[in-house]
Amino acid sequence: MQTGVVRFGYQHFAFLGTESEWAAEASECAGEQNAFWEYHDLLFERWGGENQGAFNKD
Repeated sequence: MQTGVVRFGYQHFAFLGTESEWAAEASECAGEQNAFWEYHDLLFERWGGENQGAFNKD
């Protein structure tokens, strides 16, 4: 860290089925609109358990 620069990366682990794949894809779209972290936080606020219908393509 002699330069004082840090690079942070985020890796998706969409292994919980179709809903997690949709959420990961949507977060990439949000990132393209500079809204990744806002969307990320929203996902965690609305998460109700694995494959419980919390996320859909709408």
